[in-house]
Amino acid sequence: MKPLNVQIAELIGGGYSSDTAQAKVAHDIVLLAMHRCGFKAHSTVKGGVVMSSMTGDVRRATMDMDIDFIGYSISEASVKRFVSRLAKAMPEVKLAMLGPSVELTHADYRGRRIFLSLKDDSIRRALRTKVDIGVETNNDVAQLDFSFKNNSGEGNADLQANSPEQIFAEKLLSLLRHGASSNRPKDIFDMYYLSGVADKELLKKYIALIIYGNPKCRIDNHAEMMRALRLTFALKTFTRKLTAARANWLQLPGPQVLESLTEYLEGFL
Repeated sequence: MKPLNVQIAELIGGGYSSDTAQAKVAHDIVLLAMHRCGFKAHSTVKGGVVMSSMTGDVRRATMDMDIDFIGYSISEASVKRFVSRLAKAMPEVKLAMLGPSVELTHADYRGRRIFLSLKDDSIRRALRTKVDIGVETNNDVAQLDFSFKNNSGEGNADLQANSPEQIFAEKLLSLLRHGASSNRPKDIFDMYYLSGVADKELLKKYIALIIYGNPKCRIDNHAEMMRALRLTFALKTFTRKLTAARANWLQLPGPQVLESLTEYLEGFL
């Protein structure tokens, strides 16, 4: 495997910042370790790491990592065993968990947050990354076989990942829950991108499962969903958030993106 400093330098040469290059190298190592130790059947990769890999766009680089376990406990002992398996699968790198995990619980989510340290002899200071680990419990939502490219020289990491349709539906659920108070404006641009690659019929199914079928969500039909979205999209407190440079990774006008998303979802009738 290429030394970590070489991987970082190559990514910076390809347009990544120093911070995002280091984060991507750390994520790539974790993904490759999961692939090597055969953890594909017990996990699915979520969030920004999938969006970054799916788009191939440097502007959608992410600092953190999210995965869900499938049929595997998220007890403290299980999480430690998981990290131990990763470390054994990557003898080229010193991979360790920093301190105990932190338990996370909110809305439909329960999980653990861990911090990982990764180092080889080519760097003075270890790379660090945050990994949030949840549980994938919806058996009606199919996971995608996904090949994560990396810059290690060791080949791709073949794992399971959330599909574009699942990612879209879960981001939509978060938006409906939080409305104008949402602190994830980047999700709007992610959803705009995903609307161009998602299978519309499958997305309809997942919206019904993840949103309308969710007993903790107040919205249970298309008309209510569109009413709530229009109210949120009309608020200046919300639209101002879309102007943040880091949020607008597509570099498109916010009003155009909101109008396109509205028209796209209106077509689900």
